[in-house]
Formats: sequence, C-alpha cells, structure tokens
Amino acid sequence: MVWYVNYDIVRGLPWERLVIIKDRRSHRVVTPSAARAYIQTSTTSVLEVTTEVTGENGVQLSLTAAQTKDLPTGELAYDVFATCKLYGTDVEKQISKGLVNVSTTDRVTPEEDSKALELRYTQKTDFYRTFTWKDSEGDVQTVQSAYMQAKTSAGVTV
Repeated sequence: MVWYVNYDIVRGLPWERLVIIKDRRSHRVVTPSAARAYIQTSTTSVLEVTTEVTGENGVQLSLTAAQTKDLPTGELAYDVFATCKLYGTDVEKQISKGLVNVSTTDRVTPEEDSKALELRYTQKTDFYRTFTWKDSEGDVQTVQSAYMQAKTSAGVTV
C-alpha cells in the first residue's frame, strides 16, 4: 500500500496535498481513521506535518508558510502513516513516502519594500506564478497559479 511520490515545496509559502488511499489489489478507496506525517529535516530531527482525515476518504497534508520557511533547501525524505481498517482490524500502515524538494522562492513579486515590479518575458506567453504580498495589517497574502497578462497603457493585450 506504500506509494512513492515526490513533491516540491517553495520556502516561505503554504503547502497542501491530498493523499487518497486505495487498496493495491482491488483499487478501492480505503477510509483512514487517523493519520500522521513527518519530514526528515536533518539526521537527528523531523518536522511533523499537519494531517487531517477528510470527507473524501483522504489525508490532507499541510504546512504553514512559517513552517516551510524554516525548512532547509534540498531534498528531504518524508513518510505518511494512516490507521485503516484491514480485515476488520485497525492497522497503522505507511501509505506514502518519498522526497520533498525544498527550493527558495522563485516568485516574481518584489520584496515588500520595493516600489516597482519588472517582468521580462516573451510576448504572447501565459505567465503562471505564485504571487505574495503583505496586506494593510501585515499579513502575507498568497495567490497560487495566478494568470498574468500584459496590456499596454491603452488596455490592449500584447
């Protein structure tokens, strides 16, 4: 029942993934009753990932922006365990493992103290990125997979 999956995490941005558990033989969805997950941050320490059993019979993994900011860059091993009912008995099984590739922010939005945003990109190309900014209360706001399109001062799409 262990699935090997690799994920990407950008430091300083929130991260979420939904893991649906299926029986390897029958491919039926297995309903977990509890779950836990860990990312190995060094040879002697691990970070516990926030887990939640969802109504979709899955396990929601999530890290806050503050948690991802503290992760070291590079490839880190992770493990996800879930308690599932197998043959009438609750059993804890490892359901997923692999590597998370932690990278620094590749955002195009400038730092908060910058007054301008400059993009150098080819014409007629869609531009999807994660944009972050601080609102008036100082909270970091994030828009993921935002679509950016260039327009001239006359409002014509280029």
